[in-house]
Amino acid sequence: MYADVDVWICFVILKSDVKSLDFAVTMFLMKLFRTSSIDVINDCRHNCSFSIPSELIEVRKAKFESKFNKCNSLMYYFGL
Repeated sequence: MYADVDVWICFVILKSDVKSLDFAVTMFLMKLFRTSSIDVINDCRHNCSFSIPSELIEVRKAKFESKFNKCNSLMYYFGL
């Protein structure tokens, strides 16, 4: 219905910030599991169902956009 509305302005986060968060989480997991292999870390993440921040941000962004597009009162309020 309002798919052409740019709602990305509501949750601006820079790619460099997301990459920094991903790096911090990855380094934490490397220290936790005492390994320097990214393949081992990725296997551990997938086996433990642990998502990195960039994956979580994308899921939450999509969820927010779908809820925002369904909310007619907000669209009326902003005149969209």
